Amino acid sequence: MIDTKTICNDSVYTGVVANRIQKAIEGITGCLPLHTFDEVAEIVKGERVYQLYCWNPNTTPSNGTHNTAAFLTYMKDYIDEAIHQVTRCSGDDEALETVRKITALGFACMEQNGAPMREISDELIEAADAWLPKR
Repeated sequence: MIDTKTICNDSVYTGVVANRIQKAIEGITGCLPLHTFDEVAEIVKGERVYQLYCWNPNTTPSNGTHNTAAFLTYMKDYIDEAIHQVTRCSGDDEALETVRKITALGFACMEQNGAPMREISDELIEAADAWLPKR
């Protein structure tokens, strides 16, 4: 089960929503996810720490800051790299390392440039029930 305490500090995310997310993942993949939400958050956090170590005011002329267009350009380049890795290399490991980097770049973009909060209404949550697997 996903630990909802760390999903979001916003009260919109409740145990019910986390349970629905978990069931949706199970329904789409046919099995439990390999990592919990909290584990994935830690993986991305580790990548962000690495990025901050590598690209900061002491190591780059940009001071490690970029606008949204620059982040999207970096992310697109890494997406192309991940596609190349998954289609021409053995296994997913290399591509998943690149996905970790892409995800952390998205976090960095939102840290530096902001991001609108996704509003989740009760109606949206109820509508999601229509496609969740029934047990």
